[in-house]
Amino acid sequence: MTTTTLPLAAAVSLGHALVADVAEELQLPALFIKGVVAVSQGLRAEDYVPGDVDVLCTADRAPELIAGLAARGWQPRPESAAHARFVTHSTTLLHPEWPCDIDIHTSFPGFFADPDTVFEALWQHRERHHVAGVGLWAPDYPAHALIVLLHGLRSPDLSKNAEEVARSTDRFAAMSEADRASTRELIRRTGASEVVAEVLNPLGWQIEVPAQPSAQFVLWRINSGPTNAEGWLVAIAEARGLDRLRLIYRAVLPSREDLLIDYPQVADAALPTAKAYVQRLVRAASRVPHAVRHVASTGWLAARRTPNPDLSADPKVPARAVDQVPVPAYPASSSHAESRSTPTASPPGERWAVYEPATDDESFVLRLSERGSTSPMRLNGVGLAILTLLDDTGGDVDQAVREAARLWPQPVDELRTVITGFQQEMSRLGVLP
Repeated sequence: MTTTTLPLAAAVSLGHALVADVAEELQLPALFIKGVVAVSQGLRAEDYVPGDVDVLCTADRAPELIAGLAARGWQPRPESAAHARFVTHSTTLLHPEWPCDIDIHTSFPGFFADPDTVFEALWQHRERHHVAGVGLWAPDYPAHALIVLLHGLRSPDLSKNAEEVARSTDRFAAMSEADRASTRELIRRTGASEVVAEVLNPLGWQIEVPAQPSAQFVLWRINSGPTNAEGWLVAIAEARGLDRLRLIYRAVLPSREDLLIDYPQVADAALPTAKAYVQRLVRAASRVPHAVRHVASTGWLAARRTPNPDLSADPKVPARAVDQVPVPAYPASSSHAESRSTPTASPPGERWAVYEPATDDESFVLRLSERGSTSPMRLNGVGLAILTLLDDTGGDVDQAVREAARLWPQPVDELRTVITGFQQEMSRLGVLP
């Protein structure tokens, strides 16, 4: 038994369970996107191990979720000025004893409708999944396939994203007519039409797009490159007076603190940071010409003068009527989602999340709804069984020993010694009272 060396796969699964538990405690609607659920739905390869936990909620509830996770030891990742400017859709949380991040999303790139409208639409496409024995909500297959496609299109020059787009094309081509109709409506409501039309219309989806690209779409294309060079150029062009000069200065020469945040491999000393500044200047000089051509090719100047079309609005109702519809109460049922639900384990609110590797006798367990234990423990099969006995008996050693005697042939005195020692260790770690 140990509390260290947490593998990434175990951390990500238990991280999903942790966030779901906090959201359940807060009665906060949350959707888990990408990650292990996408793997279980066949949207990612079976051997794919996510590097973080991605969860989507509304902007007004995100501070509660962040505070709830802060009580479990998770804190926002330090961010540079560039990161704060260009990554506005999520907040990344870190924990010193966990090898994964938690990303709290309040929007998702590629959806151009109001974020609350997007969340409402996706929430109506939710289904129940279980990760590490804990129930959570995630988009159903068609909605999740749309999210995965948008993620791939965000940086299409990256080989892994290009592969993701290619796989997504096959998925959308194979969708049933019912799923096509449902997904087409979701695309319209969430304002994703311009982003996905180029991929889906050749498949016969007939996604309607404006004759002139919207400013949102043009900015999305600009910010979908592998670097921030295009984004800096647009920000500088839109600034005025001294603000423009400050932006130019910071784009070329970030503060020392920002430099060390963006390049954590650089040692915090005079010579390494000076070398990093020079390398940054060289990279910037090489990227600017391409960035200028890219911005010009997107039609950004023309798009700035064109009002954004509201492709998510229903022509039969007032354009802002969707804002008057509240997000369904958590966790209200959804006939569409429930028809696709995959209950395979215990309901939410259980006391433990358990990750059990398929090829190993050792498990990783995390106490839920508790403030004392913020990191998972590694237990072998016997340890997990004893922990379950103690938990089920409320820490009553005598009762746990009697139950253990029914399971194992060891003498009662030996069982008592082992279980008592185990309980003392769990109490020392704050896992058991």
